[in-house]
Amino acid sequence: MIDPIPIARHDFLSLPHTGKGIENTGQTTVREAAQNFEALFVLELLQEMEKTLEKGSIFGDGLEGKTYADLMRWELAKKISTQSPLGIADALIQQLEPPKAAQSATGENTP
Repeated sequence: MIDPIPIARHDFLSLPHTGKGIENTGQTTVREAAQNFEALFVLELLQEMEKTLEKGSIFGDGLEGKTYADLMRWELAKKISTQSPLGIADALIQQLEPPKAAQSATGENTP
């Protein structure tokens, strides 16, 4: 039997959708994307850690149990990444945002 893909493994519906395409690289969009990436990284860590546990789940072994376990893992990963950040999101934001000196030299963001 083929194992179905877990619904919540990559919850792309919770990622920010602006409807404007890639050209929208505002600070909030970059920040949200970086935080979601950090949550996805934490999710992968949680899944690898769970592999070391004995088989069985508090949600059961059926498809419903796997779905609920995936949903719980994703919510836990989001909480961990926002309440105890690993610094991955901050590093991504620093890399993706234009430097402040370059902005002031071009006249952007000046009052």
